[in-house]
Formats: sequence, C-alpha cells, structure tokens
Amino acid sequence: MTTFVDLSGCIVAVDTMLNAANIAYGAVPIRLYIVQNSKIAYEGGPGPLKYRMREVKTWLDQAK
Repeated sequence: MTTFVDLSGCIVAVDTMLNAANIAYGAVPIRLYIVQNSKIAYEGGPGPLKYRMREVKTWLDQAK
C-alpha cells in the first residue's frame, strides 16, 4: 500500500543511497522523526519493522 502525504511547506531530510548520514551519525536502528520548532515532536519505532506510516501521516495531517 502506498501512502501519499502532502509535505509542501515542510523541510524533508532524507539520506542518500550512499548512506552518508547513517555512517556519520551511526543511525542504527533507522527511525522516522518529525522535528518541530527544533524539538523532536515524533519518534517512530525502530525500522524497518516498526515503522508506523499511518501514525506519521496522522500526525502530519493534524499538524496542518
């Protein structure tokens, strides 16, 4: 199932296929974060098995 989220007006940071952010910051396990006003507003479960994309979408929808 594909979920589309309108991220217009949001800054989105994604690591490249070279995995530079993961290597630089030791980002294991990989998690999904939402940062608002320079603070972590949402921290997802360790991925990829505990990603909760519906939670992320709900959070983003409510934050509009």
